[in-house]
Amino acid sequence: MYVDADGSFSHDRLAQLAEGDLERISADIVLFVPETFPEQTSLIERMKNFVTETTGLIVVDTVSSLYRSFSGSSEEVFAQNRELNRQLAYLSELASMRHVAVLLVSQVHAHPLRQGNQIEPVAKRILTYWSEVVLRLSPTRDSMIKLAQLEHHYLPNVPLASCLLRITERGFEKADE
Repeated sequence: MYVDADGSFSHDRLAQLAEGDLERISADIVLFVPETFPEQTSLIERMKNFVTETTGLIVVDTVSSLYRSFSGSSEEVFAQNRELNRQLAYLSELASMRHVAVLLVSQVHAHPLRQGNQIEPVAKRILTYWSEVVLRLSPTRDSMIKLAQLEHHYLPNVPLASCLLRITERGFEKADE
């Protein structure tokens, strides 16, 4: 299942990754395109109705896109935070109960007044609280290579390692260091 909350799903890229097996692979993908944050909430609350025995992965790309597009009073922002928190609680319960992986992609923003001009996810506290694993992909000088850093893992003895990944026609491949 793929929730395309920011309208970036690329059929051309899927065809490239599928390597001639697009028809079979696309038959296994259920694509949802919410247009508003309340639509995203409604969809996620009903997601359990769409999960089958063969569902292995739910991708929400980008979980914070429609959330971030909203601006309002501090009371309205508090309500948005509560809704995002509820969405992630639903997804967490669904992952646990139906044994399905959930991959959340988040937008990032810079904090220019903090030391080092830090870049972090939108709604970082909410996302970190509900995430068992946090993997950050950062740009490098080469636009086709990303630095992948494991920032958080639910198991205490997993080392927080990093590696370079190259974007290829087939997806990500380990890049030479």
